[in-house]
Amino acid sequence: MYNLPEKNQWMDLVQKKYHGEMNNSYIYEPDSLESDLVLPLDHLSIKNEHELSDSSWQEKIIDEEISNFRELLDCKIGKLTLARLLTARDALVSSQQSVHSEEVLRLYSELMKLDPPHSQFYKDEHSLILFEKVISGRESLLSYCFRYRNLTSSSSSNPICLRLNGLSLSRLGSFEKLLWTSATMSFASIEGLEAMQLLSHLNLSKNKLGSFTSLESLRHLKSLKVLDISYNEIGAHSVDTTRYLCSSPLCHSIGSEWDGSELVTDGVSLVSYWEAFFILKGLKLTQLDITGNAIADEKFTAFLAEVLPALKWLDDIHLFNEPD
Repeated sequence: MYNLPEKNQWMDLVQKKYHGEMNNSYIYEPDSLESDLVLPLDHLSIKNEHELSDSSWQEKIIDEEISNFRELLDCKIGKLTLARLLTARDALVSSQQSVHSEEVLRLYSELMKLDPPHSQFYKDEHSLILFEKVISGRESLLSYCFRYRNLTSSSSSNPICLRLNGLSLSRLGSFEKLLWTSATMSFASIEGLEAMQLLSHLNLSKNKLGSFTSLESLRHLKSLKVLDISYNEIGAHSVDTTRYLCSSPLCHSIGSEWDGSELVTDGVSLVSYWEAFFILKGLKLTQLDITGNAIADEKFTAFLAEVLPALKWLDDIHLFNEPD
């Protein structure tokens, strides 16, 4: 069983930030990834089996509507409809190119200022278009890809890392081309991340995650070993706006997972932390950082040490086995 160090041992055990695996995730080196990345991406290209062989009539109709709505750019409905038409036009021509992406991004940016009450909706749409633009083309995607500096193993075991810092994304779209990511953005939830089944390291620090229910997608990432959710807003909000994303212990689909014998562990009630219990219970995390969240008190860290038996590092503190 894992125990947390005594209070007078904490300073002796504190290591440099992101010790071991986590600190490596911040040491990147741009590399020529074409031999490792481009061919797999080509193989992962997804084609719509129901795509019409001749879409010229569709293109003509959309082009006519685009021309009409370019005359209505003085109102928000005109801008929004034009943005959607341009997005549809790009999707119709090619799933690998976004000819009108810059114009669509500009329209959503203008809508955020023009219609503040719905700014989050426009922000999410803007993020989806920007993310799709980043991953849709070879050159664009390669510009965000890095490799570990200090790893000398073969490319098959040397992970390619995708850094999306500075894009101010609030939402992500399709993940079919991605296997590994380190993200420092402004997520409120991580819907869609469950598609990245080979993900082993995930850095979601300094975002706007307000609760463990916003991390529902993590339940499906069985390869995840290192997770950083430090400096978010977990536990800071009395109203959880992402609870609908997470299954309840009373839900029939997962009710069998709720074992009554696990309601109390070393005096810590799992009922108090059921969201964290269901999100983290099935993971084999070896390193976790929750520093800077409102929920991260001594009681909760003790709970984590019990729920995650494979955990070796918690908030940069090395956990140790209790002698038999």
